[in-house]
Amino acid sequence: KYMRHWPRADMRGIEVDVLPLPPAVLCELQKSLVVCYSGVSRPAGAILHKVARGFEARDPVVMEGLQGMSAAAEEIRLHLLAGRLQAAGRELSRIWELHKTLHSDVTNDRIEELYGIATEQGAIGGRVCGAGGGGTMLFHCAPNREFAVKQALRAAGATVFDFSFDLQGLFLWQADDT
Repeated sequence: KYMRHWPRADMRGIEVDVLPLPPAVLCELQKSLVVCYSGVSRPAGAILHKVARGFEARDPVVMEGLQGMSAAAEEIRLHLLAGRLQAAGRELSRIWELHKTLHSDVTNDRIEELYGIATEQGAIGGRVCGAGGGGTMLFHCAPNREFAVKQALRAAGATVFDFSFDLQGLFLWQADDT
């Protein structure tokens, strides 16, 4: 899904679009992604507070970073729609570099270590999820390099998660007792 925020007075200007990706593209994308936990708890509240203050004050560094991240997200959308998965993966690193300009606590030695390990083993792009400072990381790997990236991250003490895309959403049901 691709989300856009269109500021309105009622703060409800969010548009969510499902990207119509062919099954083969979705499968290749899923195969190429690696998600891991860095082992570091993140100080998300402080990071988000500083970024919000910078946004409210129209701090040029924060504004440029956020606008750049938005532009990179649009590039990812276009690359995915065209089936250019590796180009989309490289945009993750562009977003990560911009993300780091928002606050000094967005990254740290552990995050940079894991990022370096992943890229040395074949990740072509990656970033920290959420506010940064720790938590979960996402990497997009070159074709058939995801196993090496996972192994190297595990060897470095990161927790690698198995995941899959869910295109249906959550289903709840009640068993019939009869």
